[in-house]
Amino acid sequence: MARKDDDDALPPPMASLVKLERLARLLRQAGHSKGLNPVQWEALRYLQRCNALSHSPGAMARYLGSTKGTVSQTVKALAAKGLVLKQTGAQDHRNVALFLTDAGKALLAEDDLLVM
Repeated sequence: MARKDDDDALPPPMASLVKLERLARLLRQAGHSKGLNPVQWEALRYLQRCNALSHSPGAMARYLGSTKGTVSQTVKALAAKGLVLKQTGAQDHRNVALFLTDAGKALLAEDDLLVM
């Protein structure tokens, strides 16, 4: 006879919440892989799917629900790892656009969260 899962004793809504919490924990643990932290992974995933008008640090900060300072440090770390390219505007150097490098694209091709 199969062993009954402890979650089966909980009311259905609570059992679902317990399973969702377990899944969230597993995803957080998986976020620390290949030398990146979860915020860096999210920044790369954002750049992979954002439209041409949303490649700015400000747009990334709004999407991630983060501050511009945090995004600035994240971009700096990703650029140092050769995963992101930061380009300033030709006429206005305050305008910044972010792009994935070939190395960043290759890393995302191995992203455990996107491959699943």
